[in-house]
Amino acid sequence: MSDAPLMLSVSGLRGLVGRSLTPPVAARYAAAFGSWLRARYADKSGALHVVLGRDSRPSGQMFESAAVSGLVAAGCRVTQLGIVSTPGVAIMTQHLGAQGGMVITASHNPIQWNGIKVFRHDGVAPTADQVRDIIDRFHADREDYVGVKKDAPLTEDDSTPRVHTELLLRHLDVAAIRKRKLKVVLDSMHGAGGAETAALLEALGVELVHLYAEPSGQFPHHPEPTRENVVSLCQAVREHGGDIGFTQDPDADRLAVVDETGSYIGEEYTLALSCLHVLERCAAESAGATVKVAANLSTSRMIDDIAAQFGAQVVRTAVG
Repeated sequence: MSDAPLMLSVSGLRGLVGRSLTPPVAARYAAAFGSWLRARYADKSGALHVVLGRDSRPSGQMFESAAVSGLVAAGCRVTQLGIVSTPGVAIMTQHLGAQGGMVITASHNPIQWNGIKVFRHDGVAPTADQVRDIIDRFHADREDYVGVKKDAPLTEDDSTPRVHTELLLRHLDVAAIRKRKLKVVLDSMHGAGGAETAALLEALGVELVHLYAEPSGQFPHHPEPTRENVVSLCQAVREHGGDIGFTQDPDADRLAVVDETGSYIGEEYTLALSCLHVLERCAAESAGATVKVAANLSTSRMIDDIAAQFGAQVVRTAVG
């Protein structure tokens, strides 16, 4: 029996490469997801559309190919995005009007790991009940394969950095940021977020010092963006006279901040600062309206304290 169990949860599938996670496992999970989509859209004629991205891990291309095989075998039309962030895949799922999205990633885990995350048409992860259905199909080997006449062609799309940047710019005060002439030190971990983040920062007119930008998947330190793992970024902010430092995990769905003194602020404060900014903006634009803030159960009560200042309601959700 393998000493590296395959983990299946609301966060997707994750395992150790070559042990619990192999290409046949990835292909079967992708086929289970594709079959679930076909059942969900049973009244839709033609192939269902799934967008597929991956992080920069060396094993990513292998599992991407396996996932493509499973999706196409289940009757899906696949658009490959290449190496992009997990949020980028979610955005492109909506942007391209696809019925589903998939990203090959093991998030903040070390290079020995890889995995698969999936999205619905709205760029949101399936609910717990929906995930249970996908996992049940996988365990029971209930993939619904199609015949050769229903095989759909593959396409490629490299527009994720542009689309992601344009979406974010609509929510930012670009003129105010450009006026500050900021210097940003960014640690992209040789992960998937470098291109998208650099495109955004270029559009904001900041001076960028980009550490570990190339998406080689050779992580220079442990990839989880915690205090003990970002010592080099803290030093770089001080050495380069940066106004702020950012560090991402390999699929760029997590972000931690370092201030201008090179002091680690961390993810909890990142969320709190973002919440404060959004609520201030909501208060200015829609005074008197009731605002709801969604946060999962692992998020600190700083969110609740900030929401209380604005009379906002916090809705707690399960982790994942």
